[in-house]
Amino acid sequence: MLDEALPVRTVRAHCTDKPWMTPNIKALIKARQRAFTKGETPKYKSLHAKVTKLISNAKATYYKSKAEGNHQSNPAKCIVQCKYPTSYKHAIISPIPKIRPLTDLDNDFRQVSVLPQLAKVIEKLQLQLNKSSFKIKTNQHAFTSGHSTVSALTSISQNWFDSTDNSSTGRQGVHALFVDFRKAFDLVDHKFLLDKLADMNVTRSFWLWTMSFLEGRTQQVNLQGVLSFTASCPAGVPQGSAISPTLFNIHINDMEENVSEQACVNTIKYADDCTMDTSIRLGEFSDLQSALDSVQSWAVENKMELNVKKTKDMWINFIEAPPPLPLHIGDAIIERVDNFKLLGVDNLKLFQKDLKWNKHVEETTRKAAKNLYCLRECRRANLPVEVGLTTYLTKIRPILEYCFPVWGGLPRYLKDELERAQRKSLRIIGLPHGYLPTLEERRIEATSRELVNILGIKTTSFITMPFTKPTTNNTFNSGRTNLQNANGDNSDIYLSIILPILVILTLLVLVGAILYWRRRNKENNVATQAVQEQNQDSGR
Repeated sequence: MLDEALPVRTVRAHCTDKPWMTPNIKALIKARQRAFTKGETPKYKSLHAKVTKLISNAKATYYKSKAEGNHQSNPAKCIVQCKYPTSYKHAIISPIPKIRPLTDLDNDFRQVSVLPQLAKVIEKLQLQLNKSSFKIKTNQHAFTSGHSTVSALTSISQNWFDSTDNSSTGRQGVHALFVDFRKAFDLVDHKFLLDKLADMNVTRSFWLWTMSFLEGRTQQVNLQGVLSFTASCPAGVPQGSAISPTLFNIHINDMEENVSEQACVNTIKYADDCTMDTSIRLGEFSDLQSALDSVQSWAVENKMELNVKKTKDMWINFIEAPPPLPLHIGDAIIERVDNFKLLGVDNLKLFQKDLKWNKHVEETTRKAAKNLYCLRECRRANLPVEVGLTTYLTKIRPILEYCFPVWGGLPRYLKDELERAQRKSLRIIGLPHGYLPTLEERRIEATSRELVNILGIKTTSFITMPFTKPTTNNTFNSGRTNLQNANGDNSDIYLSIILPILVILTLLVLVGAILYWRRRNKENNVATQAVQEQNQDSGR
């Protein structure tokens, strides 16, 4: 109302104005005409050139916007044209909390981009067409075929077990470093990423398509149904896109190249989570500080940032040896921990410095116990048993089984803790304990499948064989290794398991027979003595 009665500025609009005409151009035309009337030639020429340029740009912008609005694009041709559709470059960001309760608004949210589904189809097609060009190192276990969190944790923990066990080189300690990057996906520099793609000798069409995919991206934040203003994305790859994980793997592929080979540092990566470790003999020094300096130099060169607060180190040893010197990034000292939750997943591994799984089993059973509420609600609502069973199989058992090929070699008391959680769940549902296979049987089966995957054996003989209780002889190195050595030869199973059991049972039967024979003889002697005493009394 006030703006209509007392406007801040008055603008005259004529019905004959061109559609590309703007108030700024009108004002300059008026100033040009005034300069011409007054005979100010230099000013007139300057304004004339400026007006001509503005009119040219206004016409081009106007007609381009109208043409783009009426143009019917064909997304299928974007691969041939090496151009990513502009309409697919806008993302709606949905912040998802990483932890609860929230303590840091800048770091406790995961930014997941909601993108068009058709865009993901195009990206997956590009991945299939160019997957042979991606030369990603084998120590990257995220978003690569044949790798997973299980393979990453197996590679890490198996090396630790081998180093700390007695061996020909003597028992050693392990110095482990858990590197974390701050806003890793959001800080990917597009220029460096395109340079690394070119170094991999990808096709020119895919390189141009990727450049179009990265340029001109915009985003909005959706918080409880309210959208923020639109902002541009000068760096980073969108989390939620089908091709972004592969692009990030390419960007971080050369992270450890500057680490000296003489340092003997083992590096395992899962996306932006990097684990580095080195074996240390008694009296030697750790090489992790030089490796950390190399990673820090790489981060500075590639405009990435290490998260000092989330980067930790751990000293693992079973010998009387002094711990290595503390690590540092600049002036900041890296915190040394006794246990560490790896890969940032709530129900993932809890590594302890003594390489035991007590902490992990305790955390796993605690999380499973929280979800028993769902089963009780199903029972209280008189739902069918199938509903409760489905709830257990989808919400509780995955917690008890996550990555268990890595930590399957548990002592009996920890196995009983896990089995107790399953029995309690079945009791709430109203099913007998033997209705489902035990967790130990499923661990053996999953361990065999993982072993087949690691060895690259294209067969199912490891899985179809009857599973029996594993022994300490069926392991890689010792009783504290991860993977049980499943063998498909029935004769080996007979010699290693069945034959010793038969021998023990035979010995038990013989011992029982001897004890029974001795007891019967003692009873007969007592009875005979009693009869003799009775006869003597009657004779008197």
